[in-house]
Amino acid sequence: MPPHPRDDLAEYFATLLRVSRGAISTSANVLDLGADSIMLLEARGWIESRYGRRIEIRQFFEELNTIDAIAAFLAETGAEASTWSDSGAPPPVARESILQRPGAALAGAGSADIRLMRAQLAMVAEVIEAQNRLAATLRGRIEAQPTPEPPQAAGPAGQRGAPRRPAGATAIQETEVTPA
Repeated sequence: MPPHPRDDLAEYFATLLRVSRGAISTSANVLDLGADSIMLLEARGWIESRYGRRIEIRQFFEELNTIDAIAAFLAETGAEASTWSDSGAPPPVARESILQRPGAALAGAGSADIRLMRAQLAMVAEVIEAQNRLAATLRGRIEAQPTPEPPQAAGPAGQRGAPRRPAGATAIQETEVTPA
C-alpha cells in the first residue's frame, strides 16, 4: 500500500531540501522551509508523475503552500501514488543534473510559469537596483563628511605648530603699517 500523501510529500520535500525528515513540518509554508521557485517546479513535476495531478505554480504561493494543504488537495481529488519500486523509498532528487543543465527544471514549464519566473527575476533586479542606489547614497554621505584634523605634535616648550590652512586657502601676509 502506498504511503499517505502527507508522509510521501514530507519525505520528498526533505529529500528535495536536503534536510532530515524530522526537520520538515507539514504545516509550515514550503517557502519558509527553504523551497524556491525552481524547487517548486521540480516538486510540481514529481507530484504530477507520482499522483497524476497537475498543480499550477501559483497554487504553491496561494492555497497549496503547505505539505498538509497539498496532501489534502491530492486526497480530495482522489489521487493515489504510483509505486516507485519494491523498496518503497522515494526516488532520489537529482539536483546535480539540473545544475549541470541550466533550465532543466523549466523544461515542462508552461507560459504562465515562465511569466511567473520572469516576474520574480524582475522583482529581484528591482531590489538589487534599489540596494545599489542606497549604497551609492550612503557612500556619497560618508565621502561628504569632513575628515577630522589629525592632532598636531607639540613643538619646543609645549608650543603647537602653526595652524593648518584648509586646502585652497591663501595666506594673508601681515604687514606693519606706520602712520605717515
